[in-house]
Amino acid sequence: AVQSQLALAELNQQLVQADTLADALGGAAEVLRRVWQARRVLAVTFAAGGTPQVVCAPEPADWRDLTPELRRQIESLRDTDLLSTV
Repeated sequence: AVQSQLALAELNQQLVQADTLADALGGAAEVLRRVWQARRVLAVTFAAGGTPQVVCAPEPADWRDLTPELRRQIESLRDTDLLSTV
């Protein structure tokens, strides 16, 4: 419970300091990567008719850099509940 509260506080701090959506997503991805002890966390936004935008922690990534299989998995999540885990 304490770790969860600390993570939420850190996430809140990152969001408060963000000036843009990309800053907010990047900060959130980094906090979640540390909390989940993950090697990488991706946040992907989809605009109508455009290339999906990728925010990745800890290293930058581009949609074209992702494997076709990973892109398919991410695209399959687009219409599901928010914050679904894979």
